[in-house]
Amino acid sequence: MLTLILVVLLTNCSKSNISEASYLTEKITFPSKNILGFEHLFNEGLVDQEDLEVFGVLHFPDNYDAATPYPTIVASHGSSNWREHHLKYIEQMRQADF
Repeated sequence: MLTLILVVLLTNCSKSNISEASYLTEKITFPSKNILGFEHLFNEGLVDQEDLEVFGVLHFPDNYDAATPYPTIVASHGSSNWREHHLKYIEQMRQADF
């Protein structure tokens, strides 16, 4: 039983088998905060939180043109990271020129 639980956990927590992107991507870093508790969003609570550097990956539409404005969607995963079905929806949005 323990072996079965371990296999399920390792399978569900591992990265999916998504291949390398064949379109333009760019990794960006930006400052953020690890807000622990709603009360830390206001007044000095936010200032007192430690700065963290986080990253994101921009996924550009096919036939991207830097002179053309594009709508943007910011997708943020939860604590379980991205799952394959989330990535499929995001890819559909990218293919729709978001």
